[in-house]
Amino acid sequence: MVGLQLPGKPKVPFAKGDAILIAPFLAVSDQADEANPQGKRAEEELQNYLLKLLTKSEEYQVEVSRGVPLASSNIDTLKGAGTFWKTLASQYGAKYVGSGVLDFRISDQSGYETEEVYSRRTGRTYYRQVLKERTGVSLELLLWVFSAETGELMDEENFKHF
Repeated sequence: MVGLQLPGKPKVPFAKGDAILIAPFLAVSDQADEANPQGKRAEEELQNYLLKLLTKSEEYQVEVSRGVPLASSNIDTLKGAGTFWKTLASQYGAKYVGSGVLDFRISDQSGYETEEVYSRRTGRTYYRQVLKERTGVSLELLLWVFSAETGELMDEENFKHF
């Protein structure tokens, strides 16, 4: 067995028993409008994932605030809205608030492409039309952690997944 030690201190000093609030995320995808509920659903899935992740070890008290309107839909304004984050944290009795920006795109493309086929039997090259389908999801998350005491941004991390 090999023991590893990580260098440096953690960016946010979470301690056992700390109360963490998972606030709403700002969905900036073109697929996240009111007419399309996929944006809201992606945000709820992300909040549920963070809830499972943080409560897995039973070291933190975690709450999720659902249905709370954000202070702004502008990323820079929301990031600097210290009074909003401080007030939101005090309503839930949290020491830290997690939020951020969620950008996702669902890719569903299909179409015909021309494909070359070589026949060994006749020695000729033929062309045929083949239906190609591509599906996938791209996700970009800008995660923020705010202090409940000051409302200041303590850490900012960017995650991308395709």
